[in-house]
Amino acid sequence: MITNIDRPMVTCLASEPTYGKFEVLPLERGYGATLGNAMRRVLLSSIPGASVTAIKIEGILHEFAPIPGVKEDVVRLLMNLKNLSLVVHRRDASDDEPRVLKLDVKGAGRVTAADLRAPADVEICNPELYLCTMSDKKARLSLEVYVEVGRGYVTSDQMDTFRGRIGVIQVSALFSPVRRVNYFVESTRVGERTDYDRLVLEVWTNGAVKPADAISQAARQLQQQVAIFTGFEDYSAEAAVMVEPPAEAPESLVPDIKIDEMNFTQRPYNRLKSANINTLRDLVLWSPSELMNIRNFGEAALKEVREKVEAMGFNLKNDNSTSEDDEL
Repeated sequence: MITNIDRPMVTCLASEPTYGKFEVLPLERGYGATLGNAMRRVLLSSIPGASVTAIKIEGILHEFAPIPGVKEDVVRLLMNLKNLSLVVHRRDASDDEPRVLKLDVKGAGRVTAADLRAPADVEICNPELYLCTMSDKKARLSLEVYVEVGRGYVTSDQMDTFRGRIGVIQVSALFSPVRRVNYFVESTRVGERTDYDRLVLEVWTNGAVKPADAISQAARQLQQQVAIFTGFEDYSAEAAVMVEPPAEAPESLVPDIKIDEMNFTQRPYNRLKSANINTLRDLVLWSPSELMNIRNFGEAALKEVREKVEAMGFNLKNDNSTSEDDEL
């Protein structure tokens, strides 16, 4: 009886700035729905992004006031601003300082996101976004837009950054750059077996993150969460496990360098991508024998991968490596 589970392959069926379609196969029966549902939930809830969290309009104290010389009222302007697709290039994970975008326009005309002045570390992905229309030649609109980085959906009542500031209007924020996720599972055949699953995953984003990058982030987060269950092999040592601090994972020291930057030749690069290996950190988690199981991955490709990884001071996972729990 065969007990091992084959490692599936990931293929990109469609790739656009805001849409991606991916195929995963072959999966053991039942794994298609398991992985598809888990990935969908994480993609929609846990991918970090930037969003407008507050605005300050010169001469306006609350969201129900009209704006002189502007066709839209404050509520409609807020709704338009919330459609901004933004990328904040933070210095590090602890950098949670709000960014400020400024708008100062005069005279009649159409106002778009391209009229906003953004800091150097903030990128506006949809500068064509319509904001409002100035209906009076003498009108002037001056405002500040506050942008923060977060996850999921946060209501204005849950935000404390600008609470109590006179003239600052807080807004509920949808931080997730992933707008929609769809998946479906169907049967597929491998050899004589016809009971494998084929998972197709579709991802729509707002343009602030590529669909493939969003999937990689979601998979990494799932991997980190389920890793807590890997310490039950030697449950008899429960007391010792409870008091020992968790050891630092060696892969945490590996830089998150994309394989696009490692100058692979076309064949190994394509094979690594097909297996969803996108970074050096992903690559060192694979052993030579596992790499050789990738479809059309040959000895020449393995040799090149070894040389590239070792040139950067790292090694592939050892085929004969054992965990500390296995040695006990």
